[in-house]
Amino acid sequence: MGSDDILEIKNDYFWSPAQESYYIPRGIAYQIWNPPVGANQSLDQVEYDLNEIKKLHANSIRAEFVWGEVEPQDNVFD
Repeated sequence: MGSDDILEIKNDYFWSPAQESYYIPRGIAYQIWNPPVGANQSLDQVEYDLNEIKKLHANSIRAEFVWGEVEPQDNVFD
């Protein structure tokens, strides 16, 4: 899918007008940083995981970040 390809709903399924075919999403949810529950991957681990996900031919991913880890104090970002 290109950046100009906007999905539509056709016959209750995702339709790609640019490719003139149905789009079947194959993806996962991936929680990257949430130390309180043990999700505390290094950047090397994240890179490894994303490469493995790519090998699975996933075409979508939802990566979750805990906002308190991204912005530990007001206007302070890590």
